[in-house]
Formats: sequence, structure tokens, C-alpha cells
Amino acid sequence: MTSDEPEKTAEVAEVSFEDSVGGKGEFENASLSLEDVSDKQLGVQALANQIASRRADRLPVTYGVFVAFLKCCKRIAKERNYETLNKIKSTDMIKLREELTKEITKGRILPGPVRRFTEFFGFRDELRTANLLVDRAERRVEAMAEQHADFRLSFLEGWFYYRDFAFYHTVTEATLPWTRNELSVALTKTLLFFLGTPIFFCYISPDENICPAEQGWLNSLYFASKTMSTVGYGDVSVDRSTTWKVFVGTMYMIIALLVTLSSFGAVVQSGVSKYNGFWERRMVEFADLIGFKKTDDNTLHSRIQLVKFCKIGDITIKFVIVNLIGVFATRLFMLRENEDWSWSWMESFYWAVQTTTTIGYGDMTKNPDQRYFDIFYLILGTYFVGAALSNITELNQQLLDTRRFFAWDRLQSNSAMFRSMDINKDGTVDQYEFVLASLIMLDKIEPADVDPIIKKYRDLCGNDSTCITTTDLEAAVDSAGDNESISFEMDADGNLEKPVWDKAKDTLKRFRSSHRNSIED
Repeated sequence: MTSDEPEKTAEVAEVSFEDSVGGKGEFENASLSLEDVSDKQLGVQALANQIASRRADRLPVTYGVFVAFLKCCKRIAKERNYETLNKIKSTDMIKLREELTKEITKGRILPGPVRRFTEFFGFRDELRTANLLVDRAERRVEAMAEQHADFRLSFLEGWFYYRDFAFYHTVTEATLPWTRNELSVALTKTLLFFLGTPIFFCYISPDENICPAEQGWLNSLYFASKTMSTVGYGDVSVDRSTTWKVFVGTMYMIIALLVTLSSFGAVVQSGVSKYNGFWERRMVEFADLIGFKKTDDNTLHSRIQLVKFCKIGDITIKFVIVNLIGVFATRLFMLRENEDWSWSWMESFYWAVQTTTTIGYGDMTKNPDQRYFDIFYLILGTYFVGAALSNITELNQQLLDTRRFFAWDRLQSNSAMFRSMDINKDGTVDQYEFVLASLIMLDKIEPADVDPIIKKYRDLCGNDSTCITTTDLEAAVDSAGDNESISFEMDADGNLEKPVWDKAKDTLKRFRSSHRNSIED
């Protein structure tokens, strides 16, 4: 902005039911002057933080409460003969609470001790959750009534858009506590698979190869672990004497593969997200000790080398630890002297590597008691392989991100890149242009991601309009009855300025080509 241009007072207008019926009141002020935002937090940053905070503030409800809430609201709208069935009057809140209570309890209310017992094990008190849901809706309707007085948005006053409320301000969770977390679901699947294997092969469809007379359950569990880990030593297999048993063995392998992909994927992701930060910090500290320090003055080559050192070092340390566990465990079983399963230290290491890499040649004769250990070690080896593959994928992505960030960080010394950010061609780059261009440059968004945003914008303002006005919003509500999230900048005349996304769309390919050339340089 030049000194000759008049200074504009911009406001961030939150004109949506998303803001009118949710949250803890941190956004009850309908306008946020950019002048009130600190220098450390610009308008676009404040808006991003608002949306993130609002999303984190959603109320967890079970699917039963979620469905009952929508059903009761729709029933009230139908009884009142409203024009559309996706909204009710704010005066219907008392009726809503009564209807929802009846729908949830079905005339039956659990005694207090029973409710406390179920809550102790993680079950939600659905009646209490339903009341919290209505309480939040009432608070937001009252807050929005105050906002109407400031912005004179009478077309929203008195209406409660319950579908938008349910979408923006609730998060549906499973009724059973142990199914709310991917890791617990994965462990449950694995446990059921392990327990189902001896039950099936020992009682339902007996197989002497898998469930012999002695140590049948141990052998079955070992077979389950070996199948899930895809190691396949070949020492235990299904009976292939009949076509039916061959078919059973085939289906068992398919089921084992499905359980492995779903369960171990969740376990690996959980482990990576929880522990990778710890190990990577240790590797960075070790790199500092050996003089491989990370500074802002590092060249692109040194930054890439540091990323490779930390990630490959992490994989190597885990590989050594997992294999040492296998080596020392097998040495304990070798204490019982027997020439049939007497391994040297190198043979123990050889067996550990072929197990942790899920290769499993099956050329080693083991102590039968070692199967107790193998049941767990095979799973550990599979976990390591999954984690290693995940780390390798992350390494490739981190290397690409490092190159992109390095090119983006050189912005102050690259005038061509700066000019490509000036979408309006007015000689300046505002915060919205800078953020959008940086997101594209860092490959956080694609041109295809902008298309639905532009489509939504044009649906609201029309192709011939240059901005969205409150009249457009009122027309959208009247025609669709669906007031979705809209957050734009409002100028001094009360018109919502045209977002830079529309102007940026035609320059995305040009800018992407520009910054890719910078990365290669």
C-alpha cells in the first residue's frame, strides 16, 4: 500500500451459523478489527487460529445422540410447519430439550450408581451429553442475538440452523469406549485373531499340523503370529489333504493379511506419531555433538545431509536394538545343549535378521520352547518393518519439503519470486497474497484445491459480482436454507471484498512453474 492511498479499515465478518451456534464464546464479537490484532498475529493468522480453535472446541457426542438430535429438530420443524425443515425457532429450545430427553431415555432412566459405573469404564451418559448439546445451542443463539444488534443481520435472527450446528460444533464418536481410538481397535482385532486361531483349528475345524495333541494352543498361537507377520518359516502349515482344508488355509491367509494391514498400519502410525519426535530430537542432539549443527546459515546440501543423517540413524538404531533382542533371546534358549539346535552367535544374528525383515527362509532348526518367544518377536519384527517403511517414506517427503522450504526461505533475495506473488500487479504483496503463494510454493495446496473454493464463492456472489454482500448471504439462506461457514474481509462500505483466491487461480500454474525452477537452481 502506497502512502497516497487512503487507509482502509478492514473487519473480519463471521456471518454464519457456524459462529452463531457453537464454541465457548471466544468469537462472540462479530467483528475483529485488523488494527486490534497484534503485530505478531495478522488478520489471516487470527482467522486461521479462530477456525482451528473452533474445531478443537467441538462437543463429542455418540452417534445415538447425534441422530436423536437431528430427528427431534426435524420433527419440531415439521410440527410448526416451517418453510424448510433444516431450521427451527430459538423459542423452540424448551420443546427441543423435552423431545430429546424422551428420545434418548425412551421413558427409562438409569439409576445413578449404574450411570457412574458405566462412566467409569468410558461410556458416555447420553442424557447428560444431550443436555450439554442443547445448552451450547442456547448460549450461541443468545450470543448471536447480540451480534444481530451490531450488524443488523435480521435475516438470521431467531432461527436455529440445527444441521449446521450438528456439523460444525459436534464430533461423533463410537458408543463403545475401546472403539474410539484406532490403536485400541487395532489391538482388539489382533487379539481376536490370535484367540480365534486356536479355537478354529483345535475345535471347529481340527488340524493336527497346527493344533497337535501336545502344546496345541501354543503351536496355534505361533502359527497365527507367523502368518500375520508374513515370515513363513515353513515349519507349521495347514493340512492340504482335502480341498476343503486347502480352501480354509487360503481364506485364513487372506484374513490374516487384512488384519495385518489394518491393525499394524494403525499401530505403526500411533508409534511414529508418539515416539518419532523423541528419537529425532536425540539424533539432532547427537548430530550437534559431532559438529553437524543445524543453523539458518546452512546450505541446502548440509540441510539435506542432516535430514538423512537423523532419519537413517533412527532406522539403524531401531534395527540394531530389535535384532540384538532376538540374538540374546536365542542365546538363552541355546543354554540347553542339543546338537540339533546349537547355533553360533553369527547364526543367531542371521536368524534374527531374517525374522525382523519378515523374510523367514525356514532353514534354521529351533528349540521348540523358543516358540513362546517367537509369538511376540514375530509381531515385533513386523512392527519394525512397517515403521521402517514409514520412516523411509517420511524421509523422501522431508527431503522434498527441505528443498521447497529452502527455496521459499530465499524469497528476500529472489525478486522474480516476489513479483510472482503480486497477483494484483499493484506493486505490493499483502498478507493474503503472501500466504496463498507460500502455501502453493511449499506444496501445501494444489490448484485443484482452489476450484471448490472458487465455485462456492461464485455460488454466493454470482459470476458477474466482484464481492459478496450481506444481500447475497440473505438470498443464499432464503434459497437453500443452509447458512454455511463464510469468513471474509468487509470494507468500509459494508461489502465483502473479493478474495484473492479468485484472482490467484489463473496464476497458479505460472507461479508453480516459477518456484519449481527456483528449487532446481
